[in-house]
This record gives sequence, structure tokens and C-alpha cells, in this order.
Amino acid sequence: MLDTTIIDLFPLIHDILERYSFFRSQAISPVKSRDLLLSEYAREMDDEDDSIIVLAGIALAQWDYSELDEDVNKKVQAMIQKRLLEVKRDEEKEAFAGILLHLSKKPLRQERKRLSKSLYSLQWKDGDTFSHLLTHPEAEKAGILGWYLLFRKVGHYNDINGRQIQLGYITICPPEKIPQTTKELNSLGYLHVMAHGEKWDYLVQIDVQSKRAEKNLEFKWIGSFIDAGNPSDEVQSNPEVAMPLFDGIDRKTGCPRYENVFCRFYRWYGIGGTDSISVE
Repeated sequence: MLDTTIIDLFPLIHDILERYSFFRSQAISPVKSRDLLLSEYAREMDDEDDSIIVLAGIALAQWDYSELDEDVNKKVQAMIQKRLLEVKRDEEKEAFAGILLHLSKKPLRQERKRLSKSLYSLQWKDGDTFSHLLTHPEAEKAGILGWYLLFRKVGHYNDINGRQIQLGYITICPPEKIPQTTKELNSLGYLHVMAHGEKWDYLVQIDVQSKRAEKNLEFKWIGSFIDAGNPSDEVQSNPEVAMPLFDGIDRKTGCPRYENVFCRFYRWYGIGGTDSISVE
């Protein structure tokens, strides 16, 4: 098991491990999973400090599945060896050394988990909309501390294990703008997730398979907006590779893990224009 101090120091690695595991659970090939991650974290790959974390995360994820790409491994090894000569902080040195040690071990091939006879049934309907108060430090950086993240369910799909995965859109608004009507919701626009030329990905997915996981989302139902529209500049892509809304609680902040990701998306990409809402 990966040393938790590495995850604590480099939380981005946790996100990449989760995302890679999701791709592989959907029968997406190792090469395609790697390429999807490199595309999703293109911004970080342009940064010298972050690129090593992204590649280390990919290498660790591949290692977990006994499919470590030799080219990725060599690049990570070289980058970390160079970084070890530069870093001053002891905890950072120990974390990088820990990554090298982990990758040098013989991986234990993961066995496919047996599907539980009883799948968790989430009682959400299309149009159900939920709010969550943003308190993560990233929210303060983005200027939205004390604002609300809104999630509206727009559908679902069943994965290869028969589990129901929820699909929806995210938006962010101040307390006084929490919508009471469909018109008010549409006026808020939707959170950009990933750019595709002049169009955007907006769709996100949530895998909730237990009462505890549902509770950890810290969602409050605010109403059903079944007639709300979709962004007209949205890329029509496979929902099975939509951006995941990670569950679980971050130990350092006490906030749901997804807050960190979506607050950064808001800061980097912003909200889709309110004139781009279409009703199909």
C-alpha cells in the first residue's frame, strides 16, 4: 500500500490513482487510460513542479495494476532523481524517495472484486438538485468561500458491474443566488470541466455505492428542476468517461474531496455563459 504521507503531501496523486482506477474499471485500456489522464492534466503537465507529480501518479496507478509502462517509469525515475538533488524540505525528499521505493517493489496484481449481491440503490431522480457549502481552502483562493456548489442530476448509466453511476452538471453560486425556479438555475450557467476547442465538457459523474458515501457528499436537496436546459456549447462525449466527483472526506481539511477539484476548475475555467443554455 502506498505510504499515506505521500498522498498527504501530494494530494494530486490520490486524484490520479482514483481516476486511473475508474478508467480501468470501465475496460478502458492502460494506454488509453494514460492518455486520458495526460489530457485531463495538461495544465499541470505544463508546470515543471506539477508535471513530476502527474507522471508519478500515473506510474503509481499503473504499478497498482501490474502494468507499469517502462517509458513512464524511466521518465519518472529520472525526474525524481533530479528533484532529489534540488529539494530542501526533508518531508518532500522522503516523499519522493518513497515513490521510488514503491515503484521498485514487485506489485501485487489486483484481483477483480466480487460484485456484492445487493447493490446500493440511490433514490435520486432526474432533475433533483443538491447544494453544498464550500469551505475548502481552495474556495478561498477562488474567491468563493461560503458559496454553494450545486449538482443537478440529468441521468445515469450502469457500469460493467451493474452499478448505477449518476450523471449531472455542476454550478457555483453565492448564497443569495440559490435558485428557486428553473429560470434562475439556467441563469447561473454551468461549470467548465475541460476544453475541446471552442466547446466544453460539462458533464460529471458520481459513483455512490453506500449510505456512508452518500452522506460524505454532504448534499442538501433544494428542489427538482427537470425542465432545466443543457449547455449548447457542450461536447457530446461518452458519459462513461465524464469527470468523476470524488467521494470521501479529506483528512486535512475535513471537506469532501471534490471541493478541491471543482474550486480549482472554477478558478481556472470559470462558468459557461448564461446565454449558452439550450432546452432540448
